[in-house]
Amino acid sequence: MASVIALVSVLASATVAICVPLLTARLEAARSTRQLRALRIDELRSVADGASVAVAEAERTLYEAELAVERAQARAATPEDKEAARVAVTQGIGATQAVQQALHRTAVRLGWDAKATAILDAAYADLAAQLQILDDVRQAGPCSDDPAAWNEVSQALDDVRTRYADNRARFYAETSQLVGVDT
Repeated sequence: MASVIALVSVLASATVAICVPLLTARLEAARSTRQLRALRIDELRSVADGASVAVAEAERTLYEAELAVERAQARAATPEDKEAARVAVTQGIGATQAVQQALHRTAVRLGWDAKATAILDAAYADLAAQLQILDDVRQAGPCSDDPAAWNEVSQALDDVRTRYADNRARFYAETSQLVGVDT
């Protein structure tokens, strides 16, 4: 009887000695997986925040460029107005390039075929189109003498801005969903 108790005691100790490390390893792997997921979500948040800041800055800069170009279109525009328009469009180029860089960072993290990347790409294209319209008008010279021409420019800008606003909202919603934030 004593040998049976000793045998059961040895088997129980061996079972504990084998099972505890296996259970600990499994729990540690699960904890590591959770930590990696949390780090990835934090990185995605950082990329999404950077893209959102770049988009907002580009939007503000292009609005200022539009105002400067519009002032430079007036018949009484001074050389300073024309220079201000050129500088504003140049700043718009820089801001749009910052959105392009954010687009590439997003694509590196999510892939080019990810929905958020595609939406940000569309928003970038809209910003670039708006910038191109402003630069074309700036280079063409005054069109304020022709109300129909200025109305055509305004309508083209409005169309691009409407499309852009939709893409911006879709990007915010998609990235919020990716990182688990309720919108």
